[in-house]
Amino acid sequence: MLICNNCFTVNHDGLERCSHCNMKGNFSHQDDEGKAGDPMEPEDNIVQCRNCGQDTPVDAHKCVECHFPLPARMTDRKIESATPVWRSLRAG
Repeated sequence: MLICNNCFTVNHDGLERCSHCNMKGNFSHQDDEGKAGDPMEPEDNIVQCRNCGQDTPVDAHKCVECHFPLPARMTDRKIESATPVWRSLRAG
């Protein structure tokens, strides 16, 4: 079985594109025993645009083909501290 890494739909072996979202070649492989393996995992330095499916370098912020914004990587995200709450506002 092939599991789409974009929409997590289960697809039959041998497909090039997901039957649900039409994403090309972005699959994880799962054998019949339920153990996940990744023989079709894409290279670490390339991501696929969720808008057009174009292969794009990981360090790019936008797709090289359609300029759609790419999702931020977990290491690039900055965690902002929560805004402090001073008082509870009540009307009345």
